Amino acid sequence: MLAMVMALEAITLSTSISENSDHRRLADSQMPTSFGGAGGFRPFFTCDKRPEICSTKGQFCCNRRCVDLKTDQYNCGRCGRTCNYSKICCEGKCVSPLSNEKHCGGCNNNCGKGSSCLYAYCVPSIAPEKVQLEEQEPLRYSSLLSLFHHRHHVISS
Repeated sequence: MLAMVMALEAITLSTSISENSDHRRLADSQMPTSFGGAGGFRPFFTCDKRPEICSTKGQFCCNRRCVDLKTDQYNCGRCGRTCNYSKICCEGKCVSPLSNEKHCGGCNNNCGKGSSCLYAYCVPSIAPEKVQLEEQEPLRYSSLLSLFHHRHHVISS
């Protein structure tokens, strides 16, 4: 009799464990969305069934998640548009923060007039006539490197 009770208990425990793991898998697959960022997650509602969940300004439902199409790396400008690894999503467009003068180093970091974006830093533009290389010297890597150091020095001063 004792063996029978222990066997029934083992079956009951294994059933409840598998039900809990199924519940966790279901909740993960639904990717729960919080209401207005207030903290509590509701795994029973997703924005594909209830779009009003994405009530925050600029939020849209993409693949059952609320996202900001202006800044989301995987939904840039529209659902499913992914920015390449070297680009970021700014104002709904994939841009290079290394060279984009309006988004230099990050979104909305505008270099301004007379500056350009070089490797994510705003640097003053140097007019070609002010760049002086030694006479008759062919353009070499060392010349470009000294020009870069000059620009970098101007930035840090």
